[in-house]
Amino acid sequence: MSFSPSRRRFLKGTSLIVGGAALALGGGSLVASGALTPNDAPTQSGERLTPPPTLSVRREAAFVRAALFTAASPVRLAGHAVSTLTYGGSVPGPTLRLHEGDHVRLHFRNRTAEHTSLHLHGLPLSPEADAPFGHQMPGEARDIEFDVPAGAAGTYWYHPHAHGDVARQLFAGLAGAVVVAGPLDDEPGLRDADDRLIILKDFSLSGGQVNAHAPLDGQGKHGSMTLVNGQHRPVLHATSGTLRLRLLNASTARPYRLALQDHELHLIATDGGLIEKPVALTELLLAPGERAEVLVRLRGAGRFELQRLPYNNGAVDQGSADSLLTVHAPAGLRPVRLPHVLASVERLDPATAVATRRLVFDATFPLRFHINGQFFDPARTDFTGRRGTLELWELENAHAFDHPFHLHSFGVQVLERGGLPEPFRAWRDVVNLRGGERVKIAVPLQRFTGRTVFHCHVAEHEDRGMMGVLEVRD
Repeated sequence: MSFSPSRRRFLKGTSLIVGGAALALGGGSLVASGALTPNDAPTQSGERLTPPPTLSVRREAAFVRAALFTAASPVRLAGHAVSTLTYGGSVPGPTLRLHEGDHVRLHFRNRTAEHTSLHLHGLPLSPEADAPFGHQMPGEARDIEFDVPAGAAGTYWYHPHAHGDVARQLFAGLAGAVVVAGPLDDEPGLRDADDRLIILKDFSLSGGQVNAHAPLDGQGKHGSMTLVNGQHRPVLHATSGTLRLRLLNASTARPYRLALQDHELHLIATDGGLIEKPVALTELLLAPGERAEVLVRLRGAGRFELQRLPYNNGAVDQGSADSLLTVHAPAGLRPVRLPHVLASVERLDPATAVATRRLVFDATFPLRFHINGQFFDPARTDFTGRRGTLELWELENAHAFDHPFHLHSFGVQVLERGGLPEPFRAWRDVVNLRGGERVKIAVPLQRFTGRTVFHCHVAEHEDRGMMGVLEVRD
């Protein structure tokens, strides 16, 4: 798609990636992006953007209670009638909306004919509550109990974590959002914005089903079309002159390099919630599993495209731009003032770290992925840490593919990329590693003990061995 002259000037501006401060395009590609076939080409586009359904919660004196199930259900995706795996009967699954201070008891039941599990990605859950090694067999259920601490306001999500089957189940559509509200959401700069959840997820369809993985998809399956909240190129009809976009990459492997035509994006939150003050961007990159929140001050009436820009992740070359969503701004909308200060983000002192660990991400033929030369073994503990301490982890990608690092239960802060300091402090749980890149992160082992996992969030890589075990003890 061609851009107007103003759009071309816009793309020449300074850019910042939400997982780092540099972007290198081009390079070789093993597999080209798939073209649409007659079976899976969208038959419906341009609908009004609709939010996913909201999960019903019951607020009691001591608990916030909710129930979620997974089942094989009929849904409509891009105009196609599809039978696939769902949470709560919808794709995306229903949004769980919580508040800071909630004590939550979530009942999860597996109504499918196969094993699965539920991972509440990014929420500060203990390893016991997160249960990363557990599977629910058909008909089984479990209760997940956790607290939402102060300062946790932000955008999170949930998806399966049944090792060996994560990619297939996630690609089929098992994903949904968790939105946590906090006191700042009631301040004018955020309260008066048009708050929208934008769940990006690619699909390939054929014969009323989501396409299964083929052998070469083990490097990371990219669907032939990207949907927003299950819709193809929907239209967001703005109701305020300032948009708050909660962006979630729910794809198994596809990254999204995003820009909004003729507009700046003011980053206000990363995976772990609000940052200290808005950061103006012309574009951002969301790796699989990553989230970001941005404010957009609309420049007047018109129609503006949210674009997926070209990007090469070493496995698939997304060589052309694609329109994901159109923002329709009617006349008369007035932008609200952007907040100057958002949140306090703790400054971690690397000098107090008690350990420095090195993690090297690499692969062997055919399509086996590992960390430090070892494939995942749930019976093996790779690292042992002590609760209440700070560690430094040096992440190195010795492979050509992007590998987005993800740690359960504990948030991290990026300190350096390629020897250069990170431009702003932020809490993250996904840190993208480009081919050959080195990143240093600070890992505070606070609150919890137990055995948890870290892994690449390209789900196919995780399934094929790129995961390790961290045990935290007192």
